[in-house]
Amino acid sequence: MKKLIFILILAGCLSCEQTNIYSKVSACGVDEPQKNLPWLVELIQKAQSDKTGNYLGEIWLEKYEGNDIFVTNMAMGSGGIAYYFFDCQGKSFVPTNINQFVTQMKLNTIIYSNIKK
Repeated sequence: MKKLIFILILAGCLSCEQTNIYSKVSACGVDEPQKNLPWLVELIQKAQSDKTGNYLGEIWLEKYEGNDIFVTNMAMGSGGIAYYFFDCQGKSFVPTNINQFVTQMKLNTIIYSNIKK
């Protein structure tokens, strides 16, 4: 019986989807920005250890006027802002025409996710 319970627990753990860090991305002049941009590393570490749900979400890489922009749907304590935008230095960024930018976002270059799918 103990062996059966152990096997069931092990199978359950193995079926859980782990956090995803996508590594085939270059941005801001570096390969794997999620490992090589200190501010982004810090954000991902917060997301991985967060127990509040404030850092539950994804981080995407988008282009805006030729510049790399990081977009996240994590609440980050805001209480419900739909997206946050960051430049390569990790500074908060607001596109000149935010409505146009949001409607044109492709959100197909995911560089981090802790959403179970």
